[in-house]
Amino acid sequence: MSTQRLHLSHPRAVASRAPRAPLGRYLVDAGVISSRDLLRALALQQRVDAPLGEILVSEGMAHPEDILIALAEQHHAQVIDLERDPSHPALRSKLPAALCLTYQAVPWMMLGDVLLVATSAPHRFDDLRRALGQTGPQILPVVAARHQINTEISWLYGTKLAGQAATRVTEKLSCRSWNPAAISRKLVPLGMLVLLALALAHSPLWALTVAMLFAFVTLLMTMIFKAAAVTAQVLAKTPEIGAAPPFAELPDKLPRVSIL
Repeated sequence: MSTQRLHLSHPRAVASRAPRAPLGRYLVDAGVISSRDLLRALALQQRVDAPLGEILVSEGMAHPEDILIALAEQHHAQVIDLERDPSHPALRSKLPAALCLTYQAVPWMMLGDVLLVATSAPHRFDDLRRALGQTGPQILPVVAARHQINTEISWLYGTKLAGQAATRVTEKLSCRSWNPAAISRKLVPLGMLVLLALALAHSPLWALTVAMLFAFVTLLMTMIFKAAAVTAQVLAKTPEIGAAPPFAELPDKLPRVSIL
């Protein structure tokens, strides 16, 4: 057995990392955006509930790859391409699907005892660590595009998530037990048609009279409801002239809207 030891002639402590700067500062220092663009994006962020990177991309000020590189540099992580190097299916048991959806993360690779987790939201990685608790695996972040994260989540957990969605409502309140090919669903309308045919064959005059009476009652009820609606509209109290109409207070930030 070797007894050699490593001796440093001038030992010194490892320098600590510099404090994490805001994402906008990394983008400005890299020449991706100007200070004017940053101020404009920050002003928009005061009115829209969205991350700064998404605002810059949506306004055409930055490319998604530039945002990924800046996020990776900000959080001392590496940018990966999940399309070229996807997650291993055996790692799906390392992270619950609910946490992957909540924190936009997906297990990517095992490096010894450390699980590398791909995420598009590295600023929430500490929250993911706390959610896993003391019994969870040791994790380190790598940065990937948001659409790649969603694709990996669908690929790894799609079947499980579909099953959970299908059974989220109790069977009594859902249509899981509904069988369109059941015999009872065929016998009920068939029986109604048979009764109608027998009524027409036995007493056609009375059958037509009942049908016309039913139609008359439904039309009368429709007219009554319309008249009640007109009366309520006419008798409704109109606001005084000059009075400000009531309105709900708007939120501090407008929500993000996704158009599919």
